[in-house]
Amino acid sequence: MKRAYQATEFLPAIKEVAKKPLTKEQLLHPRFLLDKEKELEIYYAPFDYINNQAQIMIVGITPGWTQMRLSYEAVIQALENGKSLEDGVKHVKQHASFAGSMRTHLTSMLDELGLPAYLGIQTTASLFGEDRALLHPCSMLRYPVFISQKNYTGHNPSMIRSDILMEWITATFLPELRSVHPTLIIPLGKAVSDTLFELSKVHAIDEQACLFGFPHPSGANGHRHKQFQEGKAGFLEKVHRSFST
Repeated sequence: MKRAYQATEFLPAIKEVAKKPLTKEQLLHPRFLLDKEKELEIYYAPFDYINNQAQIMIVGITPGWTQMRLSYEAVIQALENGKSLEDGVKHVKQHASFAGSMRTHLTSMLDELGLPAYLGIQTTASLFGEDRALLHPCSMLRYPVFISQKNYTGHNPSMIRSDILMEWITATFLPELRSVHPTLIIPLGKAVSDTLFELSKVHAIDEQACLFGFPHPSGANGHRHKQFQEGKAGFLEKVHRSFST
């Protein structure tokens, strides 16, 4: 049965890899393997923390290899600095979520939607810093998913058409969403948007709070500017409505 896991369950394994370089050989290893179907593998990474007070929920597909490595780095560094495992897990989201240029592109688009004014902050970028209490970044698939040890991109198989992936989404993402109950949900890219839309047909998800069609902010998405401009009017309307009710 699929379920959410806690870092405490993997503490001995985390301490073991802390003494070694955090390579794929060490992390994409049976010690962290949660599930497997043909070439598809799902591994544990410490993305346990849920910010129940968040107003904004940004949803990616799944942590990629870089995010996975950064998440372990954050936990290991916390332990080495004498902090608790819980502190380390809490820091993971800030350290690893949508890191790099993706975060820059994302915050630029959200600034253009006027989101900071609704939240009473100066810039969306501060959601990953001093105003992080307002944000819950997460993934449709909480744990890193790989196909032949390459990052899963939401396709081949699609999340909607994969029984194993939908089981994980139902077991982890839906309870996470209900726990946070955000004012605004921002799905990143078509794969997440389509999956969230399908979930909203069956489960109690407010479609008016979801920015369906929001582009994935990855630099690899060369169409993100066009996609954003095409959907901007609808995004603005939903943002306004979400914070005005």
